[in-house]
Amino acid sequence: MPDSGADFANALKQAEEFGLTQKQQLAPLGLMINQTHSIGLQPLQNVRLTTTFYRDRTDETRAFAKRYEAAFDGLIPNEAHASTYSAVMHYLKAIAAAQTDEGEAVVRQMKNTPANDFEMKNVRIRADGQVMRPLYAARIKASIESKYPYDYYEITRTIPAEDAWRPAADSACNLLKTQ
Repeated sequence: MPDSGADFANALKQAEEFGLTQKQQLAPLGLMINQTHSIGLQPLQNVRLTTTFYRDRTDETRAFAKRYEAAFDGLIPNEAHASTYSAVMHYLKAIAAAQTDEGEAVVRQMKNTPANDFEMKNVRIRADGQVMRPLYAARIKASIESKYPYDYYEITRTIPAEDAWRPAADSACNLLKTQ
């Protein structure tokens, strides 16, 4: 299903109306947890998706989510919030390690230092800038399975970075060709 956000919500309602959800498994691109909340678990139950972050995946992600919610008046962190926070922290750590904010030196430091934080463990940035992080395959729970607010996803498997992203050998990016 190529839609996301409001377009996905409308497409989902139409798919249900025409009985398509009885025959097909829906798999949205870019559906985030706040959109899942807006649409509701009933129409989304058993929908499959991939995500880079789920707030309730580990003790560390739960602690980050709790800090984030406290800082932003109860706003639940989605994938974009967590990724942005992680990227900025990795950038600031690279500035400190390189002892400069000069762009090329900082990028070099970022690529030479694995990202380690609440979500990423020993994640490298490839020469083309691809963050080689795993993805998580998830199933959206039915309403009766959800035990508390935002208990929406069941992580069904971890997709290793090497399987999640285009292989460097298949890329046309010139940054990868110089290695």
